[in-house]
Amino acid sequence: MVAVDMDQYLQASEVIDWQHPDIVTLAHQLASGCESSTAMTEGRSKTIAKQSFEWVRDQIRHSSDYQTTL
Repeated sequence: MVAVDMDQYLQASEVIDWQHPDIVTLAHQLASGCESSTAMTEGRSKTIAKQSFEWVRDQIRHSSDYQTTL
């Protein structure tokens, strides 16, 4: 298995600004329904990832999903 430096994928950019206050607020909202433990357990992290995926899937229009141009 090849080790991958994940730092390159965790940087904010013009297109992906995960540090924007609205995104941070949304991330906290999505995580708030998970286990109340402050420790990031595998189950909690999977739940947050699932909730985040579903939010994006349901709230962000993609041109290929809607066969339109954005």
